[in-house]
Amino acid sequence: MKVFLVFVRDDNFCRLLPKELDRSRSDNGRIKVMGFPPLGIQTLAPVLRRHGHLVRLFDTCHPLMQAEHIAQAVEEEQPDVIALSCRSTTTYQAVKDLTPHHRGGGFCLHECGPHPGRLP
Repeated sequence: MKVFLVFVRDDNFCRLLPKELDRSRSDNGRIKVMGFPPLGIQTLAPVLRRHGHLVRLFDTCHPLMQAEHIAQAVEEEQPDVIALSCRSTTTYQAVKDLTPHHRGGGFCLHECGPHPGRLP
């Protein structure tokens, strides 16, 4: 089974690392983000992989992992399950904006995390 795990980031809690704060000696072109890592999906991914599932992670704090990029990946890779995870009610609008991209796509969509179960 192909599974996409998407962490819907609250933009109030992540930023791109400013160049003046980057102490790395290499300029490998990698985008560096300041914020808390998406521990929920990072913990779940290896468990799913151990059970034979193909897993792809997305963190919407990254500029190349926004709703349009995820929608394109869904179209190209046709996952069986998409799980949207968030930890704050302040991401409700972002989850709501991301969800229409995926409804009716022939796969199971789950919204999870500590707060989504309480939201309409």
